[in-house]
Parts: sequence; structure tokens; C-alpha cells
Amino acid sequence: MDVYYFNIGNNAVEEKPFIPSTKAFAIAEDELGKMVYFNQEQQLLYVLAGGVLYQVDLEKEKQDILAEDLEEGQYVVSDDGHLMAFQLDGELNTSTEVQVLNLANGESYTVTADREDGEEKSKGWNFGGFGDKKDEKETPDMAIRPLGFVYNDFVCGYLRTDDQGTTIAGDPILPMYELEIRDTSNKVKKNYKQDGIYISDVLIEKGFMTLNRLSKEGDVYTGMPQDYVTNNEERKESKVTAETFSTVLKEKQMRLTFADGLKEFTPKILRPKKVMENQPITISFDDKVKKDKFYVYGVGKLVEIYDRAAYAIQKAEQISGVVISSEQSYIWEKGNRDLVYYTEVQPFQKAEGQSSMEACVQYMEQYGAKRIDLTGCTLSQVLYIISKGMPVITMTDPSHAILLTGYDYDTVTYVDPDNGQEFTIGTGQMDAIAAGGGNTFIGYVK
Repeated sequence: MDVYYFNIGNNAVEEKPFIPSTKAFAIAEDELGKMVYFNQEQQLLYVLAGGVLYQVDLEKEKQDILAEDLEEGQYVVSDDGHLMAFQLDGELNTSTEVQVLNLANGESYTVTADREDGEEKSKGWNFGGFGDKKDEKETPDMAIRPLGFVYNDFVCGYLRTDDQGTTIAGDPILPMYELEIRDTSNKVKKNYKQDGIYISDVLIEKGFMTLNRLSKEGDVYTGMPQDYVTNNEERKESKVTAETFSTVLKEKQMRLTFADGLKEFTPKILRPKKVMENQPITISFDDKVKKDKFYVYGVGKLVEIYDRAAYAIQKAEQISGVVISSEQSYIWEKGNRDLVYYTEVQPFQKAEGQSSMEACVQYMEQYGAKRIDLTGCTLSQVLYIISKGMPVITMTDPSHAILLTGYDYDTVTYVDPDNGQEFTIGTGQMDAIAAGGGNTFIGYVK
């Protein structure tokens, strides 16, 4: 992959360093393209590869490591790539410091888990759960997690080690009890904190934030309806706007609209020169992916990449696309499942001292397939997994799991390990049962 810079002063596209990769172009473009930032003024190139943040001085041909061993969730990058936040110490659920770095000017600030309350909040965020912080003492075992950027505002979450628990599927989890939004001067704008409600993760898209929330009973967390955050801050109107329009002859087109009009109606056409280096600097990085990712393809191209299968499946359904894993396995495909399908599953019963979840997991071991968390998907979406010959584990409540084995037009069949019997019920009834378990689905794919 080459890095180019358009120098408007010289009207030239200048070749910068070359970064080799053995991966498919679409995947390499996403993994490197989202965290390759070039600071023209300082001639610094920033690249995140294989969990390592590199700073390359192109003038001195010197390469430095700013952070390493960063796993998914330990760092976030703004949409345009000029802002990055990453944990400075510990692991995902134990780090006490996050550094926010502005790659465009080299400025940075640090947010710590042990922060003071009572900072002034700014206007612009609209959400019922946001409010002023309460005057209370924080527990000593605290951690902070970077979540993303909404425009230039940094979003982070706070955790308490005492909140360690499990999902109703039995997986360990340490959710966040509070979210915070900070501006570029490291001042708190708003925070989200509600008694008895926890946040497992968030999804940020174009200034809109979706919160996946949990409730807690004992040490077990159950999914609950999502919440949403929007930014209603008035942004400065540009005097130049880009609009799309279509015609029969030329189909989809783009046009620029100038609020103050134009003095000259004949545009000046610039044809930039391409300045190529005879021997461009070649920079090699360790770009191994350390965590499973899910790739959404639609209309013949890579559309988006997610860390959670449920997000990818929801996106694929919107665009009638497909979801593929890091190992190139088909996870899900819109509209490509049998209308009726039953797997060859003999009813089984849990052993003495065994939970229903453990019994289901043990039964699925015979398939030699990889386990994938599908929590957050709908029943209709997970039926695709079953149509590929793989039963799906579903939680009916925090302590009870069943194995979905088949379906037809309006019914679903499952095995209950508690009594070893097979049942067939309506899809509407199964929808309600799955909702009672927080729409917790565990799928398996080869």
C-alpha cells in the first residue's frame, strides 16, 4: 500500500512511503487505512498495525513505537483518523489511564480512572439519561476504557472491579457503570449513569451512539433494551454544500452549491502532477489481527467491519449482504436459508451437577465448530445458522439454556436439557422466550 499526499500549493500528488501487506486489498485497506495518518507539517507518519502504534519520521527515516500490545477495545480512532485514544497501562478491564492524541498537531491529554467529579458540562448532547454527576466517592479499584469519538469529542467508560460477573450464557463480563464525553480541552461535557443499569459496549456511527445495556441480578447480567445518544449541537453552516442528484442520462451525480453564488461560471480545471519517488521508503509492520473480526460485504464490495457478529449481521440485513469471519467462513447471508430445516439431533439430558448451558456446549463439541456469540440478533437472523446444519444455543432466562434444532414456516423446534425432551412451539412464542433471556444466542460455524 502506498501513502500519497496531495500538495495543493504545488498541485501535485506526492508519493510517500510504501507499506507492504500479504492480505486481501479490502481487508488491508481497512486495517491500515483507518489508522494511517500523515502529518505533512512535521513529516510524521502514524500507523497502527498488529496492536503497535508506530510513529515514522520520514525526514530522518526513523521509526518509533508509541504504544504496543494494544488489543481490540484498548484503542479507538476518530472517523478522519486525526484523533486516537489508547490505554497506557494494564489490560482492557484494568487500565487506569487513557491517552488522547491529536496526530495533526502532536498535542495530547490523559484521562484517568481516578478523576474528580463536578466538572462543568457543555451543551449540545440530547439524551434522557444524561445528567449531572452525583457527589459520591469512587471505589478504589477502578478502570477506564476508550469507546470512540463523536466528531472531536472523546467518549470513555468507567468500570469497577467489584462489578465482575457473567452473562446469562456463562461468559465472564465486566461492564461499565458510567460513560463520559469530553471535549478537546479535556473538559467533561456530559455523562451517563443510571442506578442498576450497566453498559456492555457502544456503537458510534455519524454522531449517533447506541448503548447496549445490561441489568444485574446477583452476579449475572441480562440484556435489556438499547438506549441512544444524539448530538443536537448546532454546527456552523458551510457556504459550500455537496448535493447528490440523478438524471436518466448520467444517473447519480454530485454538485457543489455556493450560498454566495459564483463570479465566474467557467471552472478552472487542475490536473495535478504525480511525483513518484524512485526508491520510496518501505516500512514493514507486524499487521497480524489478534481478535476475530466480521466482514460485511454487499453489492460486490466490503462495506464494514465489526468486532461483534450481531452488529455485522444487522448491517448485512440492511444491505442484503453477507457476513464473513476473519477465517473466511460464511457467518450469515441475507435471504439464503431454507424455509424448512431440521438438524439430526437426538434429545439429550444434562448430567448430575451439570447446568443446562454446560450440557448444550458439551453436545455441540461433536461438531468441531467454532463458537460465536450472536447475542443481540433476532430469532429470524439466527435461523440462518441452523439452516447450515448447526443448532443454536438460546438462553430462556439467566439460568436456563435450550438448543434450537430446527424450524419451518411458523414453528421452532428445540431440545430442553433439563428433561431431555424435544418441543415444537410457534415462532412468536419463541421470540418472547428468547427476549426473556436477553436475546442471548450462541452459534457455531465451521
